[in-house]
Amino acid sequence: MVSIVGFLILTGLGVWQWERRAWKQNMLAEINAGLASPPVTIEKIPDSTFSWRPVLADGSWVIGHLIRVFPTTSAGKVGRVYAAPFRLKDGGIIAVELGWSDNEIKGISLPQTTTIIEGVLIPARKPSTFTPDNQPPEDWYWIDPIALTRTAGLNDTQVSSLILRLTNPPEGLTGRQAKPNIPDNHLQYSFTWFGLAIAWLVIAVLVHRKGQQ
Repeated sequence: MVSIVGFLILTGLGVWQWERRAWKQNMLAEINAGLASPPVTIEKIPDSTFSWRPVLADGSWVIGHLIRVFPTTSAGKVGRVYAAPFRLKDGGIIAVELGWSDNEIKGISLPQTTTIIEGVLIPARKPSTFTPDNQPPEDWYWIDPIALTRTAGLNDTQVSSLILRLTNPPEGLTGRQAKPNIPDNHLQYSFTWFGLAIAWLVIAVLVHRKGQQ
């Protein structure tokens, strides 16, 4: 009985990883399709369906509310990501990732007039459960659009759940690639579980035969 239960559990884990692989591949296909699409102009807060889409945002910068997200890494170096709120034409706010630098930058010059910025919309989420909580207004460990908006004293009921990652960062900053680095190891995991299930079954049969001798 124990042998059968063990075999079923291991096989079930293999099937689960196989299904996860299909889900992951569909997600990656959607991301790639979004990144390959032509830019669309947005004047109001985009919904989640715009994730991983290139856009042209029409609006103006909220001057004086630059934040520094530290630490972040790029090409093996530790640095900072800079971000600022951007008011879209209809009044909604979107957090904009300006770029990355391994040197601390005191100030970044942003236009004070209406402008159009280009970038890719990405989901705003905490990197991991190990990432510390932000402590505004000074200590930021990830870009939280709502917290950024509140810190700037703006209406937090009109905030995008997406972040706009600039295609052309201001001088002194380096843009980070829009395409996420998402591993797809589910096929390997699936075969590992199936292999363990077969090994478990073989051992169980050998033990059973030995017990009958």
